[in-house]
Amino acid sequence: MMNSILYICAFLTAFKGVQAGFDPNSNSNIFMYWGQNSFGKLEEEGGQKSLGFYCKMRLMLNAVARIDAPEVDVFIISFVTKIFGRGGFPEVNFANAGNNCTTIPGTGLLKCPQIAEDIMTCQALGKTVLLSLGGGTYQEGGFSNEISAKNSAILLWNLFGPPNPNNNFYEYRPFLDALVDGFDFDFENQDMHNTVPFAQALRQLFLTDTSHHYFLTVAPQCVFPDRANDEMLDGNVWFDAVLVQFYNNYCGVNAFVPGAPQQPNFNFDTWNTWADNISLNPNVKIILGVLGNFGAGSGYVTASIIGAIIQYIFDFRWTSFGGVMIWDASQGFPNPGFISEVRSSLPPKPTPTTTTTSTPTPSTTTTTPTPTPSTTTTTPTPTPSTTTTTPTPTPSTTTTTPTPTPSTTTTTPTPTPTPPATTTTSKESTTTTTTSTAPSITCPVPGGPCPTDGVYACAGNRFGVCNHGQWVFESCPPGLICVQAGSGVYCDHPSAAKPVC
Repeated sequence: MMNSILYICAFLTAFKGVQAGFDPNSNSNIFMYWGQNSFGKLEEEGGQKSLGFYCKMRLMLNAVARIDAPEVDVFIISFVTKIFGRGGFPEVNFANAGNNCTTIPGTGLLKCPQIAEDIMTCQALGKTVLLSLGGGTYQEGGFSNEISAKNSAILLWNLFGPPNPNNNFYEYRPFLDALVDGFDFDFENQDMHNTVPFAQALRQLFLTDTSHHYFLTVAPQCVFPDRANDEMLDGNVWFDAVLVQFYNNYCGVNAFVPGAPQQPNFNFDTWNTWADNISLNPNVKIILGVLGNFGAGSGYVTASIIGAIIQYIFDFRWTSFGGVMIWDASQGFPNPGFISEVRSSLPPKPTPTTTTTSTPTPSTTTTTPTPTPSTTTTTPTPTPSTTTTTPTPTPSTTTTTPTPTPSTTTTTPTPTPTPPATTTTSKESTTTTTTSTAPSITCPVPGGPCPTDGVYACAGNRFGVCNHGQWVFESCPPGLICVQAGSGVYCDHPSAAKPVC
């Protein structure tokens, strides 16, 4: 496994000029979600390929001369579907990619050596790799209190952040010694609690590893305000980028009117105003979220329309624009010319540096907090040491705050989950994949049986997602109703469509 990583490392050392993934100062970033296989078929039938396949694709197709211009800068692994899962551990789902993982008994975690290798491959090729929490089936609603939120942040950090063999949870790391470059929040549950202390605790934990740069992003729907993430977006959390989902809603890119001086529904201007006046990070980047193909959801537009929208944004000189996000890899990559045309609509990337790139390797001296199993639930919250000279960003709605600077004196306590008694692994059963089959006309019922995983169906101002044979419900933003569009759904004003069910 590691031989291929070392080969890529040597290859990139010989051929210099690999870009550094997400650039917070650039308006040409491309983000891509990977892990949910919205295409809905097996890999051999054209479905989702491995993460490493997509990271190396341009390298394989265009040989050495083109490795300095990869089209996707950031891959987002999706999803951590539960934070409070079996055994007190998070649970993950990577669709068909999970078939190459093994389950950790007593938990909903997967041990995924292939994904671990792919993460290091992608990072060696200059990609940023984030891990997304939430998704369409997330139902927990956040955290019961601040202590729970902060302890959960510590646990996630120990499971997916820098590895430490002396850490009690080291054996439960899904990606082994690979570490992600940060976290993304895709919370779509309308009733979320205590997400601010959770996000702030993660940012605080980023400061404990000065050898690596970490990012925090969020993916709200385009409807403003986004109810699921409003608590964090109200100037309380320092986000590096906001990946606005301009699809599945009336305000999406499909509502864009080419040539019109003002847009009645497409609302990038609203999010730019948020970036200028409310965001805790005054230099936050707003990312234009789009679908990679028709089957990825409702509101797909061609790359040429996306190019027109990008030009429209540049015409207004909305400097918060930071690039494009595509849902998802299984749809965008097979769509001929789509990603390349989107890339060509963005300004050229900065000239890559001439520094060499090597494979990220674990360090046993990393200052990762070491958790200790405990039966108490009153573990103190993570707070900076009194000798810390640079604090983590603090909530503020009226003042701008400088970019957080890492500090090596920050300390954090240990989380409370107790590991399962055994550390052996067993082979996970084959996961089911999504499909584009249209849903039944029978109105969905929360918790009721559903035909095929991945099918969506409307029910008034809510919609159901078929997950493991049962309907899981989500709500449209306040004032909107669900509209059925083939096998997909989107939310719109009541005057625009007749409610279903």
